[in-house]
Amino acid sequence: MGVVKNIIPAIASTNALVSAACVTEVIKIISGCNYVLKNYMQYTGQNSVNTVTFESERLDGCMVCKIEHSEFTFKKDIKLKDAIEQMKTDKNLSAPSINTKDLETVYAGGALAAMHAAKLEKTLSEL
Repeated sequence: MGVVKNIIPAIASTNALVSAACVTEVIKIISGCNYVLKNYMQYTGQNSVNTVTFESERLDGCMVCKIEHSEFTFKKDIKLKDAIEQMKTDKNLSAPSINTKDLETVYAGGALAAMHAAKLEKTLSEL
């Protein structure tokens, strides 16, 4: 019984740390709120948690690595949904996200599209 008491908390805390690290990376990927694939975490149980920053290499064929940034200019009276459609056709995009030059999020595609659905009928000047 004494062995079980020492193992179970260690397993639970290790799972919690790994889960937290995975969720953090997923949030960064989905929301685009921060850089991805630029950090490293080493967890050695009771001894230490070590984080080191390093630059990962980008691979040409990798779906995650080839995130592109493009600049578009639109008239102020165009609706957001029309701007998104134009971006999709011009650059062959499936779920674009839109930020201002000041990096404020106007629209996030993919999994966060439902959160921004109310903005689609507004013009860019209204946004």
